[in-house]
Amino acid sequence: MPLPSLQKTWQYNVNNQITARGTVLATSRAVLRAIKNGLKGFATRPWTVSYSCNGTTAGTAGDGVDRWAADTDLVWAVAAHSWIVLRQTGMNSTFEILIDLNNATASNITIEASSVGFTGGTTTARPTSTETVTVLSGTGWGPATVDASQRWNLWQSDDGECTRIALGHGGNFTFYCVFEKVNQPVTGWTNPYYAWAVYTNSGLVQTSFLSLTTAAGKMRHNSITGNVSYMIEGAGNNIITDTVIGNVANEIDASWDMWPLGMASYTAGTRGRHGNVFDLWMISNSRASSDMIPGDGSNQFAVFKPFVLPWNGSAAPAFS
Repeated sequence: MPLPSLQKTWQYNVNNQITARGTVLATSRAVLRAIKNGLKGFATRPWTVSYSCNGTTAGTAGDGVDRWAADTDLVWAVAAHSWIVLRQTGMNSTFEILIDLNNATASNITIEASSVGFTGGTTTARPTSTETVTVLSGTGWGPATVDASQRWNLWQSDDGECTRIALGHGGNFTFYCVFEKVNQPVTGWTNPYYAWAVYTNSGLVQTSFLSLTTAAGKMRHNSITGNVSYMIEGAGNNIITDTVIGNVANEIDASWDMWPLGMASYTAGTRGRHGNVFDLWMISNSRASSDMIPGDGSNQFAVFKPFVLPWNGSAAPAFS
């Protein structure tokens, strides 16, 4: 199979490790702050801090102050706690995400997105938006309930239209989070982006992304938040796990097929296939996370089971 040509030019910050800090809280603080700094650190179109709170001082919208200066500034609690709002103008001039630590458990966070931005917020209440998409709601995200070494990876297109976050521990790809514009969106979609965050301690599986009833991705059109699923080229079975076509090597050139993805919503008012996904593929369930494509040492693509993602030619990703 000829390798696909990338549609985006990607910036990479990959294969980073945060060793176990001794407690889930300490490791969660270190990993989340490292990811925040990584998003701010891209050379082209970096994310910027709109405002933030360290549990003691809450900023005001647009003040630009990053109050997550040290790990201890990340305070998890149901009362006074930390939050941060990050802006990505590559999506649009006011697109922002909110990360909120309003939870007694450090392995649980809330992530929201808004194409019009956030306002308000105090030490005890997160900012709000008139157009909020809840991407993750007070659930697990990375470090497990048992303290463990974490690997984190970031991708961002140089136009700022696509951002991806991937975490792994214990040998598994465990957390996937994206904020992306859609390729060739349908006409009339007022905010052509989707966001997704999903965590599974034992490793992510295809059904988390392909189900038309339980997939966790989100889109927004007018006042409706739609649930999103990825779509694979049609066939009357589960392409990536069956033994007829998807879970076998290509019988002409012996390669493992990389299946391009579309994006669809199954929520009333937004139902339909709305576009294609930039530079993301699914692959056979037989391939393991950290497999590289092609197998010639050039390391152009990496398997984050069940996905294939662009890679920068560096060493294969680790997951612990």
